[in-house]
Amino acid sequence: MEEGRLCQWSVIQSLLAIVQWWGFNVTVIIMNKWIFQKLDFTYPLTVSCIHFICSSMGAYVAIKVMKAKPLIQVNPEDLWRSIFPMSLVFCINIVLGNLFCNGLFGESTLTGESGLH
Repeated sequence: MEEGRLCQWSVIQSLLAIVQWWGFNVTVIIMNKWIFQKLDFTYPLTVSCIHFICSSMGAYVAIKVMKAKPLIQVNPEDLWRSIFPMSLVFCINIVLGNLFCNGLFGESTLTGESGLH
């Protein structure tokens, strides 16, 4: 009986983590659109760089200061085989999202005008 409750709690934690991630992702998209539209900021790669710096600082605070998660040692083989590809996809996702949000490719969702002039 106890094992069933632990399994249910694990599922609930996983679902809450997914909803939280989705919420943060939507918030970042809305903030980026606001930056590009209202502030007329035309440097999506700078916004991506700021995003990465803030993510790194947040991870550092969570791991080192708050001790929310233990620091794990990763062997170099796993680093290049697993972590690096996921990091690369994450970076590409953020950069392309900011480029599209700024309207550099095709129709801009912000102004309805073509981003390429």
